[in-house]
Amino acid sequence: MMPAIDNWARGYLRSMLSEADGTGSSTRFCVVAVIVFTLGFSSALLWKIHAPVSVAEFCQALGALTLFATGICGALYGINRAADVFNNRAGNGPQQ
Repeated sequence: MMPAIDNWARGYLRSMLSEADGTGSSTRFCVVAVIVFTLGFSSALLWKIHAPVSVAEFCQALGALTLFATGICGALYGINRAADVFNNRAGNGPQQ
């Protein structure tokens, strides 16, 4: 049985996945999805191996997963920021 989400937690999660004006952010959602996928992939890999992993192997895998997550999240953030810059230059800036 899952515990109920309190009102403050629901608002916090909504604000985490939304832009400053309250609209949903696909970039933030995708970043969360990439991080969850990366954590799930590393957990599933360790579960599948069922063997002790050396520190060097762990550091190598962690470095590769960090590079993957950083690259994907950075690209998503860059695309989002570039879209905002082009939108502001076109005179369609954020409405106050």
